[in-house]
Amino acid sequence: MYPDPEHDSVFVSMRLEVMREGIEDYELLTESARRALERTDALARAVMPTFTDYLRDVNQFRKFERELLMLVTEAQKE
Repeated sequence: MYPDPEHDSVFVSMRLEVMREGIEDYELLTESARRALERTDALARAVMPTFTDYLRDVNQFRKFERELLMLVTEAQKE
């Protein structure tokens, strides 16, 4: 964040937005894992097979992100 004294506010940086998205992904994974651990683990390993290797294709990542959202939604219905 960067100060915006003219508007008594802050400018949001790209770094902050990416951090926020990461926190949201973590929360979704945590909630999903509480109810469907094996499916959540398989999804997470498809996106990030090792600590240093991860999915770099944004379209594929968004597909997995939608699957995670569906998984969380299904788990909440139970």
